[in-house]
Amino acid sequence: MFVRRKLLGTRKSPHPPEALKKFNFRKLWERIIEGDESAVSCLTAYELKRLSLMGVINSEAADAILEAIPAISKVVWLDKTEIFIAAATISRSYGIHAMDALILASLASLNVKTIYTTDAHFEKYRKRGVSIALLPRGSGGER
Repeated sequence: MFVRRKLLGTRKSPHPPEALKKFNFRKLWERIIEGDESAVSCLTAYELKRLSLMGVINSEAADAILEAIPAISKVVWLDKTEIFIAAATISRSYGIHAMDALILASLASLNVKTIYTTDAHFEKYRKRGVSIALLPRGSGGER
């Protein structure tokens, strides 16, 4: 379903790494639709639209996802100074690019326990109680 970028964070407990090898993103999406609490950075919405305009992902699918996100998930807006300060610290401490650090800081501001992403460099981020779940690219759940 999603192709390239940061996806979302949930407040559920982290998945063990071995479980992610056979992770099915479709099931995660279904759990969120059914009411599991989740959050998405506003920058993820930007990146989804950008990728659809570039032709990297299907524009109809991206538009459907962008419409669904605010209905089923909390969108985290970059409207607090604390997020910017935390992002600067994350970027400097872990060598993570600014936009990605802003995404991490926005999700951290909600105390998410698991951050789902297809970006391997997110695994550099270390915070007690937070798990980075590296998902396979594409929708099939295979790496």
